[in-house]
Amino acid sequence: SESAQTRAVEELDMGRREYVPSLSVAFRLLALMRVCGALLAPLQDCDEVYNYWEPLHFVQFGTGKQTWEYAPQYALRSYAYLRVHDAVIWAMHFVFGFAGKAQAFYALRVGLALASALSEAVLVRRVAAHVGARAANCTALALFGMAGLFHAAPALLPSSFAMCLCTLGAAAAMAPPAADLRRHLRQRAAPATAAFVLAAVGGWPYAGVAAVPFVAEELLVQGVGNNGGWWRARRLAALALVGGGTAGAAAGAMAAVDAWHYGRPVAAAWNQVAYNVLGQHGGSAALYGTEPWHFYVRNGLLNANAVLVLALAALPLWAAHAAVLRAAARSAGPAARPAARRLERAHVLLLFRIAPFPVALAAFSLHPHKEERFLSIVYPHMCFSAAAALGLVGALRTRFSTRFRFNSSRRLDVAVLAVAACVGMLRMAALVHYHAAPVRAFAELRAHAETTQTEAARLLPLGPSLKMLAGARTQAAEPAAEQTLCMGGAWHRFSSAYWLPRGFRLQFVRELGADAGQLPGDFEPVRASGSVRASTAAPRADFNARNAWEPGHVVELGRCDYVVEIEYGERRTELGGMEIRDSAISEISETSDAVWRRVGACHPVLDSARSGVLLRTLYVPPGAARLVSWATGQQQAWARMCVYRRDNISALVENQAVVQVDASASVEDACDALIEHTIQSVPLYDARSHSYVGMFDVHDLAAYILARRGSVGARPRSRSSGGSSPLMRRALSHDASGEPVSRIADLSHLNPFYSVVPETTVAQVAQVFAKGAHRVAVMQSERAIRGILSQARVVRYFFEHCDRATPAELRLLDSPLAALGLVTRDVVQVAPDTPVLRALSLLESHRVTSLPLVDEARRLVGSLSLSDVKYLARERHMVNASCRELVQAARFWQGVRAGQDRAAVFSARPQATLRYVLAKLIATGAHRIWVVEPANDGSGASREPPAPANPARRASVSSASSQTVPVDDLARCAGEFGDSVCGVVSLTDILRLLVDAAPRPPADPEYNYATMD
Repeated sequence: SESAQTRAVEELDMGRREYVPSLSVAFRLLALMRVCGALLAPLQDCDEVYNYWEPLHFVQFGTGKQTWEYAPQYALRSYAYLRVHDAVIWAMHFVFGFAGKAQAFYALRVGLALASALSEAVLVRRVAAHVGARAANCTALALFGMAGLFHAAPALLPSSFAMCLCTLGAAAAMAPPAADLRRHLRQRAAPATAAFVLAAVGGWPYAGVAAVPFVAEELLVQGVGNNGGWWRARRLAALALVGGGTAGAAAGAMAAVDAWHYGRPVAAAWNQVAYNVLGQHGGSAALYGTEPWHFYVRNGLLNANAVLVLALAALPLWAAHAAVLRAAARSAGPAARPAARRLERAHVLLLFRIAPFPVALAAFSLHPHKEERFLSIVYPHMCFSAAAALGLVGALRTRFSTRFRFNSSRRLDVAVLAVAACVGMLRMAALVHYHAAPVRAFAELRAHAETTQTEAARLLPLGPSLKMLAGARTQAAEPAAEQTLCMGGAWHRFSSAYWLPRGFRLQFVRELGADAGQLPGDFEPVRASGSVRASTAAPRADFNARNAWEPGHVVELGRCDYVVEIEYGERRTELGGMEIRDSAISEISETSDAVWRRVGACHPVLDSARSGVLLRTLYVPPGAARLVSWATGQQQAWARMCVYRRDNISALVENQAVVQVDASASVEDACDALIEHTIQSVPLYDARSHSYVGMFDVHDLAAYILARRGSVGARPRSRSSGGSSPLMRRALSHDASGEPVSRIADLSHLNPFYSVVPETTVAQVAQVFAKGAHRVAVMQSERAIRGILSQARVVRYFFEHCDRATPAELRLLDSPLAALGLVTRDVVQVAPDTPVLRALSLLESHRVTSLPLVDEARRLVGSLSLSDVKYLARERHMVNASCRELVQAARFWQGVRAGQDRAAVFSARPQATLRYVLAKLIATGAHRIWVVEPANDGSGASREPPAPANPARRASVSSASSQTVPVDDLARCAGEFGDSVCGVVSLTDILRLLVDAAPRPPADPEYNYATMD
């Protein structure tokens, strides 16, 4: 009947009288979800990292990884695309003033997310205006809960860029064709054509497939009214004019930018199509993996769940409803025929609006090489198709059933999409909770590096900002120390160089093997080439177009300062004492001399290969996961992503300011440098030869004083075998006044100076210290010292990492000194009134660095160290004074500099544990600790017999007698006056004990320990 036909027309209208959010409200709702994705979603595709984030980092900061697509001989990628986003970051930095690369990273992602939200909001409003309110609301709800858009919208991918433009093109194409050409161009054809052309030319060439239904509609469907003659030709000419102008402008600008970067005329979009479709340079879809035809269906169920099912059903539902409409039109009376014709026309227009998704799905499914991001250009089209499918279901149900009303259909639509949105949010939560470990791990690395970098090294050198123009203080960024971060099997999870601290460079370890294919190389750093263009246009012979292994893109593990790796499974191997499970670096022998320490905490990451489908697809809380595992038999398998740092000595002298003295300076000036900087030795630099000529330390000063003033005891012995050394004779042949320090450098034989390369491990340098050396120079080059490493620094480093010590080392730490046989019992002691020269002679003749000061009852009352000798340069009269007076003067000067008094002596009992002694040495800055026992009180009580002094023949250690002291109380511990000295424990003794307890690594011939003579 006519009333039934009219009711069908009204119901197919999809609820024009329903509430539809305004553009502002729709944008804010969609922006909420998109910004959450920008801040929380992990980077899904390594192609996004290495083909876009890394080159963008190179353009902005001068370093980054380079893929073969950016090699000048291939030129498959456009630098113009990067320059657009570079300009966005610069503009945002000018307004907000970024202080770190991570801020720039997130700012760009948020900007991309907001752009996507705006295009989606425009689509919703255009659907409301030209299709119906219910279709607009269903489209908005599908967009809001779609997991695919959660990570695709903020992605720095041409496909995501094309997705936004294709969404705007689809929004413009929602308007029906008009008979008036000018109106038609203004409202529909011109904006849609420009958007689709920009998507294909400026973004992704294959995005043009989404414009096929629009072009077909333009050529097949007339506008309502008088279209005039040759309307197809006029439309085609208008499309060619708008599309050609847009394409010419975009392609011309891109060609100019790319020609500047590549150093020759380049059409990157054409090169990409020629390689992937025409097989140029030996290109083939099979090189990068192929997938079955149903790949996008499976992937769509993951990213869109019920929305994909509805979108796939849209075409069959449209065909079914078209048959119903044709049957109704044939049976309609004359009065209902105009309404039937309007309904048929609206139905034909609906076909062209739901067609982009199935057309793109079919086109991409036929291509052998498939990737998830390819289909993202039609994600918003999929949401509209799902909304149209729900409207068609309602129309068909109303046609064939009278039991359902219009309102019941609306509730059903909302219920279906609400369930789909909830499932989509569970998928979003799974991405964040299961796969966000890379971001967290690199955040740990950045926080760790910032504790060792100066504030200037952490500033972002992106130019001026409004903060600077308003007077905010800033300073130029300083070059940070070069560090190499290596990745093995987890290389595809790298979060881009925006997460690396300044000075860090990513490399891949050789253990990956040729099965990994062609790994990215490196752009030549701008500081080496001189400019960005010099690096991008330079010919590269280390790239190929066949995805073949390039050995020059990997490094040996020995060159790595840090390693980021994911540990899987149950198979375990050892990497310097740390567990590395089933990873690319798991083949390292457990006898390797490298020692690795974990930086921060490891972060869990889901092992998808060994987890059940349900438990890896959706987020399931831990309690519910156990219930699901019990009910279904599925399990959640977890791995962990960890950051490890190589314990080479370069890390211990990082950012150390090396104090040096000119070789022509006087002895007094050199001593002033020792006092001013609270150090025991200083390298001597000869400006004429631009090299180091020796080392001056307190041992040399003591030997010089004894040589000049004479000794009441034994003369200082030289390192030569007979008589006095040439150094000694040369020092004595000159007058003491204004003596150049270079003449007495290395005069003493007690502390030979060692130099090592930065790659030397902590374990290796500990062996040097265990033999008696007190400090080593870490050489940056033959003529540059990177830093001075002391015994105290190595001991402190060990103590800071004792929570990761081996069981044998932990037993040592909790054992008393007496049980360890660590105490040296033969202690040379002097009275407080002993002359300074006599004490210096004893220090020299007995080859020790400190003497305890004891009274007549052998009770400890003070300590004289060689470090106190440097104060004789300021208190010259103290040469003839007593030890007590020199110690008092030294403590006075130390108190003046530190602002507080220092205890005269530090001691411990034989029952104290090694952990207590280490903590006390570190807290006080002492190099030795005196071991004391209670003095005999006359009661006849005898002391316990001392433990054997030879550490090489120590018995098994028992922890039953260990005595612990709270570390918090160490700062106020001082010498127990009234106790008698029974021994001494030095840093050399402790390092020798730890070296003997540790597994002995094999000798490495590359490390050459040579004295600076």
